[in-house]
Amino acid sequence: MSVAFTDSCETVRSQISSRLSGPFTDPHNGGTYSQTSATDDKINGKRVTGDAKYTDKMDFTFATNGEGCSISACSESQVMSVIDYSTNYCNLHNLYDGLTFTESYDSCSQHDTSACVVAPKAESSAQLRGAAIE
Repeated sequence: MSVAFTDSCETVRSQISSRLSGPFTDPHNGGTYSQTSATDDKINGKRVTGDAKYTDKMDFTFATNGEGCSISACSESQVMSVIDYSTNYCNLHNLYDGLTFTESYDSCSQHDTSACVVAPKAESSAQLRGAAIE
């Protein structure tokens, strides 16, 4: 996917690198991020799911766009994943969320921003009734 920022590439790079370097917990499923390599125009990283079962690799390529910055970004599951429920999109989005940007989705067919921050699971009504009885 491609993202255009009003912020400078230095600002965008700094935020992404900072979150990859941690501590930054993935709000999508409690996973952890890490930076695997970086140059002036590219950052590579990975995210391991909260249960440590799956790893996704990602890369960001930066280009100055006037006073702003453009990135080309990709996240890829390291296992076969036909439907990822926006996980790969969220892997990227969560690293630059908070900046001012416009996203365009080349081959990123699943890109539901609401999936990027998962609310804690509510107790079931049966659990709540049981708690009230005790």
